[in-house]
Amino acid sequence: MIALPLEYRKKNETGLQAGVTGDLSDTGSVVYSVFRDLCIGDEIMVRVLFANGFALDSFKGIAAVVSKKAHIEKDWKGYLYGLAFLHLSREDREKLRLVCAGEESPREEWRGEPFWRSVLLGAGSPCGHRLVVW
Repeated sequence: MIALPLEYRKKNETGLQAGVTGDLSDTGSVVYSVFRDLCIGDEIMVRVLFANGFALDSFKGIAAVVSKKAHIEKDWKGYLYGLAFLHLSREDREKLRLVCAGEESPREEWRGEPFWRSVLLGAGSPCGHRLVVW
């Protein structure tokens, strides 16, 4: 399961809602959210955030709500939505493919050691390349 933060909104609204993806694929995703304002058939704008090396990256597109059910776990209760991607740009579809494959998106490489990395990790740190500070 690929769990990534997601923000979404109905196509004709401005307020953003948040959720977490689950079972992400190139055709859609399951989304866990505490917000119940979506109905089956709604088209929503989605933006999924992910770590891409030292940067925070995202892909965005339009999805349709294809299922909805109440969902309860030990620590929270909310809704489980099934989304089907309707439209993703070519670039965003490639990002989604790479995320699902566990790869990074193409980007410009760093030139030298970033100052903040030296401060946070210590110069010459053997830590992996995926650092996300929330």
